[in-house]
Amino acid sequence: MILKPFKTMIRWFRNRSIFLKLALVTFLTAIIVFLVIVITFHVLDSSEKGREKWTDNFFISYTDFVIDEIGTPPDMKKAGRIADRLMIMMRIEGGEKSWSTSPLMPKSDKINTHRFRHKKDIRFGRYQRRFYVLVNRGEYQYIFTPDFSFRFPHSGIILLWVLFVLAVIFTISYFILKKILSPIKELKLGVEKVGQGEFDYHVPIKNRDELGQLSTAFNTMTEKIKEMLKGKEQLLLDVSHELRSPITRIRVALEFLKEGREKEMIVEDIQIMQSMLTELLESARMESEYGKLKITATDLCKLISNGCQKIDFHAKNIQQFLPESPLIYPVDISRMEICLNNLLINAIKYSADSKESAQIYLERTESAITIRVKDFGQGIPKEDLPFIFEPFYRVDKSRSKKTGGYGLGLSLCKQIVEAHNGSIQMKSELNQGTEVIIELPI
Repeated sequence: MILKPFKTMIRWFRNRSIFLKLALVTFLTAIIVFLVIVITFHVLDSSEKGREKWTDNFFISYTDFVIDEIGTPPDMKKAGRIADRLMIMMRIEGGEKSWSTSPLMPKSDKINTHRFRHKKDIRFGRYQRRFYVLVNRGEYQYIFTPDFSFRFPHSGIILLWVLFVLAVIFTISYFILKKILSPIKELKLGVEKVGQGEFDYHVPIKNRDELGQLSTAFNTMTEKIKEMLKGKEQLLLDVSHELRSPITRIRVALEFLKEGREKEMIVEDIQIMQSMLTELLESARMESEYGKLKITATDLCKLISNGCQKIDFHAKNIQQFLPESPLIYPVDISRMEICLNNLLINAIKYSADSKESAQIYLERTESAITIRVKDFGQGIPKEDLPFIFEPFYRVDKSRSKKTGGYGLGLSLCKQIVEAHNGSIQMKSELNQGTEVIIELPI
């Protein structure tokens, strides 16, 4: 129970900004150092037992010397000369009248005094932030104070001043630390950008210290990752291109075979390979500077309706929920058809064993046009959803033809949608079905 608040405080501290952590550590370190110094001096002062005795003897000897020099009864002229020589102000009370070297000297009844430690006829006092020594000798009372601008400052003013200076020091230190550690924010932004696939982003390098070296290493790593991905894409492109010719020759040779189950299976496999090669090449074309979109103002209602009709042998299995009036939006028609075709075929495939048909919705809001394609299949596990748009990713690790394609369709859909400055996401629940949502900004 005792450690619980301490653990909570540590947990809170662990989740704070690094700049706040540094400021708090610096502040706490300064307090600890200050306390150590104060305690050390206190211990040293306490150990000097002879100091108080020496101080007492000094004041006694000093006041005795001055009073003996003035004489009894006091010689006022001599007192004035002594006061000038010793740089003190003096007041003498007693006898017929009081006398002082300066009109600033207060009367004894105005001074807040306390007795000296070892001598009852000597008292210390303060008045208007000045320090006074009062000595009783017979019927006379002598009051002394230094004749210079020595003042006891108000403790409140000292405290405010110290707090102000400390605040200024820590504020300056905070901004200096923030400036020194600013590359950390740049690195964080760089990690976010690279995580989003922006491999051209470079972290600015302002210094050559450890953080600057870390930024340089990060930029080098990004360049290498970019080269690796580019090499991988180029390999896929080259292999895809080179495979088209032998596949074409195989198709020609198949024409000379007799009709039968074996020929049908080979034709089916070749069609799958051709489709995969087409999507690989289309994906590479989307990445290329020469594969820019050919934008045309298009009626999305008609585009979706035509897309459903092209899959004519499944058309009865698609429920369309489209606006009654045309919905015009600028798209690359051929590529958007590829995207919708992939999504509709998937929805039909996974709804085959369900009583419900695949559904497609087209809606318009103030900020976006939304296309939703929904199936009523077995759904996708939550752990697979973050990777579902990655190239070649398959939920079924056995990669059976019965449970899906080869993992390029959804990746290509994402490329096409993002090329239109849109976004695509997938929602799914096991045994409930899957919904793909496309949002195109207005």
